[in-house]
Parts: sequence; structure tokens; C-alpha cells
Amino acid sequence: MTRDEFEKYIHENKLESLFTMSRDMGGEYNLQYTKSDEFVKLHEYGCLHDEKGYYLASRADGERGYETGDIYSEHYETEEEALDELKRIVDCYKGYTIVHSYKDSVNKFLKVIAGKTIEPPFRSKWDDDKYDISFSELDSLINQFFPGCPYVYDLYFDDKINIIAPEHVRILGIKAGFEKAVYWEFEDKAYIMFNELEGTYCDYDSDETGIYSLYYNSQYIMIKYGYDGSVLYKLERGDFSCSDAKFNPKTFSTWTHFHDEFPCEKYLGITNGTVSIIIERKTCKIVHSERNNWQTKNHEE
Repeated sequence: MTRDEFEKYIHENKLESLFTMSRDMGGEYNLQYTKSDEFVKLHEYGCLHDEKGYYLASRADGERGYETGDIYSEHYETEEEALDELKRIVDCYKGYTIVHSYKDSVNKFLKVIAGKTIEPPFRSKWDDDKYDISFSELDSLINQFFPGCPYVYDLYFDDKINIIAPEHVRILGIKAGFEKAVYWEFEDKAYIMFNELEGTYCDYDSDETGIYSLYYNSQYIMIKYGYDGSVLYKLERGDFSCSDAKFNPKTFSTWTHFHDEFPCEKYLGITNGTVSIIIERKTCKIVHSERNNWQTKNHEE
């Protein structure tokens, strides 16, 4: 590939500004293509030439000042060989770059739908729920913020709405439907409202007072968020002195619904499949624990 061919390719595919996600190096940044074959400046990438031949280079911020960015290579004998490799690398970041280009639209869209219920496209005859956003309103909002982008509503898999770029890359995935729209996936990250979730996240539940986010192998067993994204309270692992508290939760339990003394309107169950605990929704007080071998054990804080 010649330099003219490469530059035509990245122009046609809007890759002159390349979004990279280098979490290992602690950076997420745009690399701007440079036509220079002698050097790259900070946050630039290109194909350079020296006495050893042709090579790929980029420059990014680092702990020791400017460091090598995500694009680099050994030397090649010809410029065409180096640019063939650069095209391959650029294509690896094509999806990231396309998705990132919609970031402003995503933020504006989420500010409208966050914490609201969205009507599914096919309502059953017995579905008399009132939704904050009708499906026709959702369609209008997607057309407004993502013109030309199709979307798929997966009614049979978590009621998820997937908005797709014309380049066949998913821009945004939103879990909505019969629950409030509080969980979404964007740029390979997951969010509860506007709080980014780390790798310890495993499940969530919500009610009118807020959103309960469950964590595996973390300092916190659970965090309750308000619909404005604020933290209302945190259930720390050390808050529960009994050995049952050392469990790593997997999901919110439904068995609390069958305990008359712990109605689900006031209490929430958490389980790891072997042990379950019940907390008071309002205060986060742990009021009960139970093993699946039906040997019930009470714990009062």
C-alpha cells in the first residue's frame, strides 16, 4: 500500500483521528495521523523513515513523560510494507473509533432516558403498566440523536436495546423494558446510571428509591445509587461479622418474597447460591441470613 492509498483509506473511513483504549498504559486518547515521515508529536501516529528503514510510531503521555503509544513497529525495508502493517493496526481500532465518535450523542441520549421506563415494542394484552417513554418516543429519540443508525430491541434477552452504527458496530446497549433504564454498555464499559462499573460487578436491582448494584470479591458487597447517580449507601463486607458475610454474592435473591416477616417492599435478598442474606432497603441493616440446607440462622445488627 502506498502512502497516497493509505491516506485515502483513512480519510474515507474517518480514521485520520484514531481513538485508542490503552488501559494497560492507563490512557484513552485520540491519535491524529501525521503526514510527516520524520517524527510524530504528542498524540500523533504515522509511518516514519530513518537510516534503518521504515517504521511505525506514535506518542502518548506516560509516567516518565512522553512515551511510545499504541502504534509502533520494527523496521521494514519498504514504505509499502510498513503501511500495510499500519492499515492492519488501524483496522483494529476502527470499531473503537467509530463508537467513540458518537460519545456526545450517547451522553445527550442517556440524559433523556436515564432512570425512566421504556415501553417495549410488543405489549401483551394484560400489560397495563404506565411507561415514562413510549416506544414511538424512543424511536423518535434514536432518530434524533443517532440519525441513520438502526437499532434492535431484543425482547427475549434482557429487553435490551442495541443501537448500531452504519458500519455495523454496536454503539450502545441499554437494558430497559419493564425496568427503569439504569444499566448500559458503551465503549466496552458497563455503567449503572453514570457510574462506571468495575470487573467486580455482577448484578443489579432497583425500586422507586434507588438502584442496588451487587459486587463480587470486592470491599463492598453492595452499593445503592440514587437516580441522579449519587451514592446513597454502601454495604461493606466487614459490616457483617458472621462467617456467612464472607461469601461472594452472585445475584439478588427472590426467596425473600416467600417470607411474610420480610416483605419485598421493605427488604432485599442477596445470595451466592449457598447462603442468602436479607437487608432492610431503607437503612441497609442486615436482618437475616439463611443457608440453602434450610438450617436457618438469624443475625441482628
